[in-house]
Parts: sequence; structure tokens; C-alpha cells
Amino acid sequence: MSAMPRPQHWVGRERSRASRSALRRRLWFRHRSDRFSVFPADRIWLLARICTAIVSRSGCYGAFARSFLQVDSVAGGAPAAPRDHFPLAPFSGDLGRPHGMLTMRWRLFRDFLNCVVAGLNYLYGMPMTSSSLRRHSDGQCFVLRRIADKGLDFLNRLERVSESETMVLMPLWATTTGPPPSPVSANFKACYVDVASCSGSCDPLPCLEGKVQELLIHPDELFKSAPPGLNKFESLNVQDRFEYVLLVTRQLRANKIGLAYDIRGGGQTFYLTKKDSPMLREVWHGARVSAAAVPPPCPPHLASPSVFPYLEASDSNKLRVSQRDARTYFDQLVLPAELSVWMARPPVSLHELVEVGGLQPHEVRACMIDGGAADGDEHVLSLFPVAKSWPMGFSWSSFVGQSFLLSVCKQAGLERDALLASDIPTPPGTRPSFAVATDDVMIFSTGPAGTTTALAARLDDAMARANLTKHEGKDVNDATDAICVGVALEDGVKFAAPPSRCMSLLLLVLLLAERGHASPSEVMQVLGTLQWFDLLLRLKLSVYDVVYKFTADDTDRIRRRLPGDHTILGSAELPPNDP
Repeated sequence: MSAMPRPQHWVGRERSRASRSALRRRLWFRHRSDRFSVFPADRIWLLARICTAIVSRSGCYGAFARSFLQVDSVAGGAPAAPRDHFPLAPFSGDLGRPHGMLTMRWRLFRDFLNCVVAGLNYLYGMPMTSSSLRRHSDGQCFVLRRIADKGLDFLNRLERVSESETMVLMPLWATTTGPPPSPVSANFKACYVDVASCSGSCDPLPCLEGKVQELLIHPDELFKSAPPGLNKFESLNVQDRFEYVLLVTRQLRANKIGLAYDIRGGGQTFYLTKKDSPMLREVWHGARVSAAAVPPPCPPHLASPSVFPYLEASDSNKLRVSQRDARTYFDQLVLPAELSVWMARPPVSLHELVEVGGLQPHEVRACMIDGGAADGDEHVLSLFPVAKSWPMGFSWSSFVGQSFLLSVCKQAGLERDALLASDIPTPPGTRPSFAVATDDVMIFSTGPAGTTTALAARLDDAMARANLTKHEGKDVNDATDAICVGVALEDGVKFAAPPSRCMSLLLLVLLLAERGHASPSEVMQVLGTLQWFDLLLRLKLSVYDVVYKFTADDTDRIRRRLPGDHTILGSAELPPNDP
């Protein structure tokens, strides 16, 4: 008797089962290959990459991490003392596992969490042995769950940011190969440089102390130790000359600069891309002139992230903030006329100003700060653009700018006893407070909605009376989510590093680990950003001792082997966050 034919629906079911198996196989291979992407779709691979980099280090920290991660779970024996959080045994089982996280992702995430635990134990001074580890106490389980929550928050931040958001924050040396690039902006176009419509509208000198005013209007005292040769400096790149002349013309018409035959000091200019904008920010290279000047006082009461942990907020009393930003702030601050010849830029010729810039000879003569006539061969006559407003790049500019904006805040009724700064006592109670960061004012309150908006309106009036133009596009009114001096206020309850910064810092740290070589200047760029966010948790600043030695000369641009025991990797795994 012949065998019964197999029903057709079984064949279809087998095909369906095979298709599902093939799909699972493809998804598995795709997930595994994703780990090698610079921007993996599943950002858990970035955390896995950090773990790999840490255990592959040759220094003491790398050896400790390798030893610690080989420890099996401590299941038996007496638990740790109730009050002892360290030494802390590693995560095991499903302790701290986020709800719904797949097993494969949990294993990678748990390895990252155990690297964090290893780093904390290393900082605690735990010996490189597992004999001191005990079963988790209830207090230690609480600590581990908190570490897991912080780690999950970090992972969520990485998943919220796009590649384009991250790339604008990456330094040029991290996105190119070969020797370190020079600090000159690429794609320099005069039309992209931000220039105030009318410069020098505010005089900051009256808000300064009398002895400071006297110093700033007497250059022979300010630059009494100036060495010879300050009037000799680097010239302009030939390929940038056409655009430079166009920019000089714009700045002459805006009264930002004047022209002079003879100068006492000067420097090159370079241009930095602004975040979230195609515009460029001009920076005058005033390092030599600044070094020759009397050192300025520290900018008074300058805001930084270190003051934010002292602000109290909760879900029932959320922190709100209003912000005001001065547009091209330093361009608006008039420079004492006596200092202009010390703030020169690369020269241009009369011929270039007329033929390229479109100026008439009488307009050029009107721009001469010494009242001289533009006589001589117009093709070879050198005219130096000199600053008529405080240049960004001179050592005294930050002090002057901060002092002037504080005086404007005082005119608005924002008094010193409500000021947030690390050099004065924190304002008591829940009353509104404010912080000033050179050209940016932030007003905080946990009071009723609209409290900060009313105070910001008073500040608007004071800025108008002082002829200080604000950047209306940057106004923030009574928000619970905002960026304050680079730090994100989130939902009115906490401050933390923005997701884009978390991603860029993580990629930079991984890049340093993979290359193994970098210049002190490059490492200092990464370290400086890490330290800025570490001001939210100042104890983290103590872990950089080896890095401090490597970056002792932050102007050194020669790439060399990184020390095996540098702790930037360990810092990256401890995300900066408000405790």
C-alpha cells in the first residue's frame, strides 16, 4: 500500500518555519556586525567597546579591571556589613536588569555595569584580589540598582542622539587622518562671519573700579613689560585674502575696527563654526599681546555647572529658567581708543579696500584712527585693521564683559544676594536666583509659573536702557527643559550632560584608546570638556592625575604614545550627571 501524500499545509508550515529561522539568522548577523560600526544602530555596542578598551589597557587600572571581571558571583558566605558599600562585588544574575531587556543585550549591559563597579572599587583602593568580596548586603543591592539606573540613563542618552548632531561637536583632528591640523577654520567665507550691525554701542568702563579704569586707558601701564616685536605676527593665507578683505570692509562699516599705519601689537584671526548655525565666530589670536599685558582679575562671579547641584527641585516644585543672550556681545563693548593700536590684525592695502571691498578713498581716510591720510602707492601701502571693540581673544575681555553684564543685571533689580556663582555663598531658601556667564543670563525659580518671565522682562528693559542688543532667537521663557552653560536642565528636576555631548565624548575617548597616540593638545580638548561636566560632581576631578601630567603643556601638538594608565576611559564610563 503506497504511503499517503503529505498534506500541503504541512509543507507551507515548514517553509514558514524555515523563513523565520533564516530571518532570525539574518537579524542575528546584522546585530553582531553592528558592533563594528562607528555609530551602531544599537548603542549597547558602544558600551561594550568601552569595556573592551578598559580591559585591554596595560596600566594598573587595566590589570585591576581584568582581574575584577574574572571574579565569579559571590553567592555564599556572610553578606557585607550593612554600612559597608565597598568593596562591592560585581553584578550577577538579573540584579539590576531593566524590564524587557533581551538576554543578549543584558549580558553586554551587565559587563558595562561591572566595569563601572570595577572603577569604583579601584578608586576606593580595593586590593587586586577577590578574597575581600562578600555577598551583597541590602545596602549594596540598593547601590547596584542605582548604578544600573544611571547606566540605563546613559544608554538612553546615547540612543536619543543622531550622527549629525554628534559630528558637529567633534574636533577636526578626530574626523581626519594624518598630522594634526592647524587651528584655522576651513571654508572661510566673509558673509558667514557674525558681525554686529553697529559695534561699540556700550561703554563698559564706568562699571569698573577706578584703578582698573585708569589702567585700561593708560597702555604704557597695562603693557609696561611688553617685549619688542609684538607688531610682527603671522600674515594671512593667500587663498583667504579675498574673503578677508570683504570681511574687513564689513567690519569697517559696522565700526568694529578702524585702520592704522603704525601699530604696537597684533595677531592673526581665525574663525570657529557656531553650534547649530552656519555662521562663524571670529576670534583674535591675542595670546602674545595678552601675555605682555598686566594679568587681569578673574571674571567676577562667573557661572559654571558647579553651582547647579545646590539648586533644589522636585516633581512637585520644578525648576524653571528664563535666559537672555547678548548678540555678538564683545562687538558691542567699546574699547578704549588708547588700546586700539595694540589689537591689530593682518594688514590690507588701499587698493584692495577700494577694488575688492568697494570703499571710496575718502571712506578709507575716515576710518583712519590717527586721522592720517591714506597717501602713497595704493598697491603696497599697508593699513592695519585695529579693534575698536573688545576683541574675543584678549585676556581682559572676559573680565570686562562679565563685569558689564553684572551691572546691567543690577539695574534690572537682580541683586548680588540672589547670584549663583562658585566664589560666593549660595542664595538661601527657594527665592529666585540668577547666574551670569559672560554674555548669557539665566534666571531660576521653583516658584509659580511666570516668575522667571517677569524677572526676564525687567532684564530686557535694563538691556535696552544700556543700549545692549539681545539675541531674540535665543530667548528662553520659564522653561523646564533648557541648556544652561552647556548643561541640560531636564524636566525641571535635574541637570546632566546633553545626549549629543555624551555621544561625542564617548566616541572621542574610544578614538584615543584605539589610536593609542595623541598630542597633549588633543587630549586637553577631551579632558577640558569632561572636566566641565564633571563640575556637576566635583569628586570626579580627582581621577585625572596621570592625564594632568601628560597635558602639562597643552600647546604641544606632537603626537606621542598615551600613558597606559590614563584614566579618561574610566571617567567616560562614569557618566557626568547631577548626583
